[in-house]
Amino acid sequence: MTKTYHSEEFATIQSIVRIEFKSNQIVIEHQIDGNNFDDDDSSIFLYFNTRETRNLCQYYKTDSNEDLIDHIHQHFTTYNSLRRYQDFLEKRDIHSTISSSCALTD
Repeated sequence: MTKTYHSEEFATIQSIVRIEFKSNQIVIEHQIDGNNFDDDDSSIFLYFNTRETRNLCQYYKTDSNEDLIDHIHQHFTTYNSLRRYQDFLEKRDIHSTISSSCALTD
């Protein structure tokens, strides 16, 4: 199951959040369009293994994959940064792996 959400930031920067639930694992991709024609688009990924996906289900108190994805998206929009969302979850002992080759993490 994959859900894609489109948003517009600062009236000119477009971004897409894609949340995929596959094989009991969650992958969140935040794709941000470049500021202008010369800038490249960038993507950052946040990955939760099977155990941590179960921890997410417990944290959000849901057994439904669709509800879990909706909760993640709703909570992500509070931070609008995968790095800050990851930090929030780390404090709740829910661990994830974030891609490291992206300049736009905050």
